[in-house]
Amino acid sequence: MARSSELADVLSGLGHRASDAEIREMMAEADSDGNGFINLGEFMEINTRDIDKAASLEDLREAFGMFDMNDDELISTEELHMVLTRLGEEASLTRCRRMITEFDQDGNGRICIQVILNFQK
Repeated sequence: MARSSELADVLSGLGHRASDAEIREMMAEADSDGNGFINLGEFMEINTRDIDKAASLEDLREAFGMFDMNDDELISTEELHMVLTRLGEEASLTRCRRMITEFDQDGNGRICIQVILNFQK
């Protein structure tokens, strides 16, 4: 689950520098259960609203593949760090680990594509 500060970190890691007001607005819109956190389901819902599900699944697979360097259907901290570095982003391994932790559903330290795809069904 992500708090507003963690959402800001994730967005920053993806190259989007959001203002405090933008972060508050995103949290208010995405936090559907009002607990002050955005879980993976809420994150996926807000980012796929009004999008064709089939096209969305294909886009997710494609985007995931960019980060999944060894094609094991998992994104590790090291893979995330490598891709962000290649994209010119300054993201430390510690920061990448925090981003991975936000979406790591089974505690293995990696993001599994199946978990993400299951939220789209």
